This record gives sequence, structure tokens and C-alpha cells, in this order.
Amino acid sequence: MPVLKISFKKRGLYCRRTINISNLKAPYPCGPNYLDVLQNTNVWEDLRKLRITGSRLPALLGSHGQERFIKYWKVVKQGLKESDVINTNFENFKRGHKFEK
Repeated sequence: MPVLKISFKKRGLYCRRTINISNLKAPYPCGPNYLDVLQNTNVWEDLRKLRITGSRLPALLGSHGQERFIKYWKVVKQGLKESDVINTNFENFKRGHKFEK
């Protein structure tokens, strides 16, 4: 039986709960921007060219500083691959790739 174990603090005390999630179904991806494409494929990379994506948005809003903004803006405006402009060899990228499989 699939369960979700959570811990939280309530009135200064730590509590633990186990929630049965066997009755939940996976969400159906929908919407005008959803494309059922395998990540890190050539098709996926072509679809990301010249676009502001969710992963690029924080940098383009300036939350990572001017240098990162300029690099991401080049990626979007010139259609470059992120790995050619930005170091994508971070732990969060590796973790993301691990969970995509």
C-alpha cells in the first residue's frame, strides 16, 4: 500500500503521520503548453530553443544576479544550448536527471 510519511511541528511538538495515498491517481497533464516529449532528447532541446522556460524564468527575472541574467538571455535570444553557456554540472541538475528516469 503506497503511503506518505510526513513530519511537522504543532504547538511546539514534533508530530509524525502516515497517510494512505493508494486511492490517488496521477494527474493528467493538460494545458496549452504541455508537450509529451522525453526530456533531454533532440526534440525536447529543439522545443526549448528561443523560449523562456520555467527553469530559466528565475534567472531572467533577476533573482540570480546580472551575470546569470545575461547568460540566460543569450540562451533565449540566440537559441543556444544551456550547457554551452551555463555550467549545468550541479548537484540539483544531477538529482533532476536521476528522478526523470
